Amino acid sequence: MKSKTHRGLGTTVSAMKRIVAAVSVLLVIGACGGNKTPDRAGSAAPKGATSSYSTLSKGDLKSVVLSIDDMPTGFAVDPDPSDDDDDDFTSGDPGCKALVEASDAKNETVAHKDASFTQGDFGPFVSESVSIQKKGMASKGFRDARKGLSSCKSYVAGKGDDAAKFKVGAMSFPNLGDETVAYQLNGEASGYPFTGHLVAVRLGDNIVLVTGVGIGGSTLEPASLEKIARAAVKKVKEKTS
Repeated sequence: MKSKTHRGLGTTVSAMKRIVAAVSVLLVIGACGGNKTPDRAGSAAPKGATSSYSTLSKGDLKSVVLSIDDMPTGFAVDPDPSDDDDDDFTSGDPGCKALVEASDAKNETVAHKDASFTQGDFGPFVSESVSIQKKGMASKGFRDARKGLSSCKSYVAGKGDDAAKFKVGAMSFPNLGDETVAYQLNGEASGYPFTGHLVAVRLGDNIVLVTGVGIGGSTLEPASLEKIARAAVKKVKEKTS
């Protein structure tokens, strides 16, 4: 039986995954290409422009997702990446509620492959998802993601001792593809502070989503997340450029 502390920490990781799933839904609704790519995360690609990246095949996914050999020293494959703790929206900004509940919506993903890594019970935890979207379902995905995240400033997931309190804000980050969005999530669960980072990169109809979260004294520096995200994007670019 899990202790209250570990149940609360589990809710933190689970709620982070719920946000990731919600952002995935928003992004895969569609993400149009761009001839002139922005330099920084958060900026939209030119409307109506096209992408130089081809679309991955389902067979490509296994080879482009991150492996343990791509990770910095100290990481291991997460033996239990799933989490069944209650991570539903409890209270907070209406924008956060819409974002969290978006993870239950039907999306336009053709196929995806996930990978999860950790350095221990308190993290840092790193998760990646590489997904392929239906061709042409791309005009407003990143715009909707930016809108949803920008209107979500704080919320609570779970109840009682298992509750996790989140604060959400845009994070400075380079653009690694046609478009990139990057956000920081921080807060507290069971008396433990946590910090998480979310980076989503679009390359044509392909999306690379990387998140990192550390609990208590465990942290994943943004510079380390950037290195991991660059490694993840590089593998997709090698298949699609």
